[in-house]
Amino acid sequence: MVLALPVVLMCLLCGVHFAVLSHLGHVASVAADAGARVGARAKNSRDFAVVANEIERVVQDLSATLNGAPIMSRDKKSVAVTVTLNVPSVVPFLPQKVARTATVPLEDFRTEQDR
Repeated sequence: MVLALPVVLMCLLCGVHFAVLSHLGHVASVAADAGARVGARAKNSRDFAVVANEIERVVQDLSATLNGAPIMSRDKKSVAVTVTLNVPSVVPFLPQKVARTATVPLEDFRTEQDR
């Protein structure tokens, strides 16, 4: 019993940590996707503050904490946003942060005459 209890407890804590890691991975995916959608509608790359505000809003609504500022990259056809979240420490030697990237094509509005 003395040997089994620490092993069972460690397995339980690892399971909890992996569940939290999985949940925060989904939160990071949702936040990155929301930021990329807002970034795709933006007219220029200076609208990063709007993208960052949307990401912060989504992360706060889902009760997570950002690990630094989100990273946004933009080229001629798409916008990519990377979000990194902190993972609460349940087991010290397991990952303490999770990052996800979402890429969305830029929206291209055309008038009826240009179609």
